[in-house]
Amino acid sequence: MTLNNVICKFPDEMVSNDTKKSFDFAQKFASAIWSEWEYKYDARYSQIQTNRAYAKGEQDISHCKNNIARNYIKEEFLHVDWSDKLNLLPTILRNFYNSVDMDELTPVVKAIDPDAVAIKDKRKSEKLKLFYAKDFINEVAQQNGGQSPIPLDSIPQSKEQVDLEEQTADPLKIETAEELIIEAVARENFFHLIQREALEEAVETNYIIGKVDTCPIEGIKMNLIKVENFIHGKTSNRYFSDCPYYGEVKNISVAEFRNIAKQSGLSFSDEEIRKMAKKSTLSELTDTDEIKVLFYAFRTYFQNVYKKKINKTTKSLKIIDRSKDVGTENEYNPKGESDISEKVVDNYNVWFEGIMVLDTDKTVIKHHLVKNMPEHQGKILPPYIVFKPRHKSIIEEVIPRINAIQELRYRILHFRNTLRGNITEIDPDMIANISLGNDKLSPKEVLSMYFTMSLAFRKTKDEDGEPVNQNR
Repeated sequence: MTLNNVICKFPDEMVSNDTKKSFDFAQKFASAIWSEWEYKYDARYSQIQTNRAYAKGEQDISHCKNNIARNYIKEEFLHVDWSDKLNLLPTILRNFYNSVDMDELTPVVKAIDPDAVAIKDKRKSEKLKLFYAKDFINEVAQQNGGQSPIPLDSIPQSKEQVDLEEQTADPLKIETAEELIIEAVARENFFHLIQREALEEAVETNYIIGKVDTCPIEGIKMNLIKVENFIHGKTSNRYFSDCPYYGEVKNISVAEFRNIAKQSGLSFSDEEIRKMAKKSTLSELTDTDEIKVLFYAFRTYFQNVYKKKINKTTKSLKIIDRSKDVGTENEYNPKGESDISEKVVDNYNVWFEGIMVLDTDKTVIKHHLVKNMPEHQGKILPPYIVFKPRHKSIIEEVIPRINAIQELRYRILHFRNTLRGNITEIDPDMIANISLGNDKLSPKEVLSMYFTMSLAFRKTKDEDGEPVNQNR
């Protein structure tokens, strides 16, 4: 949460593009990200592990033991097989997973290429023109003895017919090519297995997190991210469309650390690396030792400032790059009477990614702009695709019910195994004088043993010490 015991705040983004590319800016931003998660990360990690254990029927039953035993019953006096855990949830989930038809989630390919969209729009426009002119065409055909320059059966009879024909039309070549590419990428990444795993993640953790990496050597790689290691910024919707940052907490080897640092032009001494790996000075530092790091990605913006001049006479517009015009005959003269100058500020979103060591110094060993940033409808997309189906995980909702059923099951097993036809009575005044062999038992030990059986108390004396009969 802190950097050198100082609460981290997000840095001012009203700085230059070059400043945002610096490791110093990255260190401040990534440290602020981790300050929001350091104290809640472990709690969320523990909850996810608990959800996964319940989904597999491997849940911890210590709370059931405590509720049954309370203060006076020892575990050894309970006649229960604690390994007999309730296996209801795994059976229900297995049936649910097998009932989901993944074919319904197959991507539908439509032309998004500008040229392809233009072709389809033009084709639809031509059909609509014929539809709007059908009355005129029919009239011309009647005047020419039924002869029409356009075949009458090719004229649409309604707008709905045009829409239907376009929806059912054979795909364009570019659409077919895109579909084949998607199928190839899906096969290469075993997409059908990723789908199944994503379904299980959504049920168990209430998150689906994917990351697409474009490698010039390996091509497009789709990775499903485990939510235990994942962090994210605040968002107003389940699609995380306005989320300002993402991150993954990982452990990397010392060898991998050295390689990443080398690619960034950084070098660290063995003593510095030992500190990051939290290794004792008495232990040997090896390449297999691990360092805890944060793989981060955050959104900021770049700002480009231009000068625009408009010729008063010709009204022509020119964008001026002063760095190129200075010292030339085209150098901009703001006092030119024939020109109107105006400052143009262009802001656009960008995503940065990098790696920060989660040590006391929060050392950044990698920081750069995200490569191949995808864009959709003028909006830069983040490197992560995140979806939260529900406000609360299904598993987390049913845990209290599973616990209640599990505890009731153990109680039934205990009473079934200790079923007797008689009742044991003890004198509470004699509890302190009960012995087991030569060993005198404490009152708590006596109660621990007898509370596991059917028990009745008989009071033999009143407050004045007089005998009392039949007062049970």
